[in-house]
This record gives sequence, structure tokens and C-alpha cells, in this order.
Amino acid sequence: MFRFVRPCICVLAFAVCCLLGGCGRSVEPGSDVRQVQNLHELLQQTVLPEVASSGAPRSLSSYMGKAGLLVMFVDVHCPVAAEAMQDVPKVTPILADLKVPTVMINLDDAVTEVQRHYAENIFGVPVLYDTTTGTKNQWGVESVPTLVYITADQRTGYNGVATWKDLAIAVEKHLKLAAGTINFAPKGTGFG
Repeated sequence: MFRFVRPCICVLAFAVCCLLGGCGRSVEPGSDVRQVQNLHELLQQTVLPEVASSGAPRSLSSYMGKAGLLVMFVDVHCPVAAEAMQDVPKVTPILADLKVPTVMINLDDAVTEVQRHYAENIFGVPVLYDTTTGTKNQWGVESVPTLVYITADQRTGYNGVATWKDLAIAVEKHLKLAAGTINFAPKGTGFG
């Protein structure tokens, strides 16, 4: 009986999440969800606390690397975001070697939920959070997971679903690397 019940519960949780929060909305892989404009200002103005830090909130621009920044928008309830987060420890070291650090921004969840969910930060990247809809609205995030690769010159290199191959192509293009240089083992979700 449990073999049947567990998949049904997962499908039901996914459906409820999609109806309530836009989680896992299917988008053509690699397509832009919404172009982020005025990135320089937006990076400066997005000031959020970090789950693992007791220090003052920092601007997103302070996380920029020499070759850019990957911002991954997630939440604690979406099973598709959870699936994409499991790829983070496999994907982000490759980006870090290319001087592209990663931050995850948890959206819309209560502080206690966020702290409990990320208490052991198995992801190896800073996890920031916003309990309001401010960041989601400013960045035009319609669903999670959403990836935004910001180039070193603060332009949008990629804005879309958690499809790692499409992100790799965008990073290769902006870093002027040969096609196929970046090879992420995980495929991603194709949703966001």
C-alpha cells in the first residue's frame, strides 16, 4: 500500500504547490522568464539576511565574483525547487572554479521555516531569505526554482528554469569558453 500512497502524496504536494505558489511551472527550457532590468541598482538594493550569519544583511552585489554571480530563487515547500537544490553541491563548485559564485534566495517563507530547513546548509553556498514578496516582485520571479546568471558586467546572461545544460551554455558564451567546456552531471528540472 505504501508503494502507491507515497507517489500519490508527492504528486498531490506538487499540484498544491503549483496552484498556490507557482512552483515548478513548466517553461520552455532556457527561455527567459522575465528580463531583469537595471541590474546594477537591483544588486545594490537587494539587501537580505543570510541564514548562517548573525551579521548584518548584505547587498547581493557583495556576493559578485570576478566572472559574475548565479542567483537561485527557491522556497522550502516546492518539491521541484527541492529537486534543483539537490544539484547545487554538484554544480556550484564548477561555477566557483570559473569565478562565478552562487547564492540561493529563499522567497516568501517564515523565518522559522527557513532557519529549520537550511540549519545544516548541505548546499555549500550562502542561503539568503526574504519573508516578504519584495525580492520576488523586484526580480520578477514568477515561480521557483528560477536561475539568474548575472555576468561580470552586470547583464543578464541567463534567466530561466533550472536546466543546468542551458545555464552551462550561457556561462560558456559569456566567458568565451569553447562549447562543451562546462559539463554539469545533473540535468536539472526543466521547471521553474
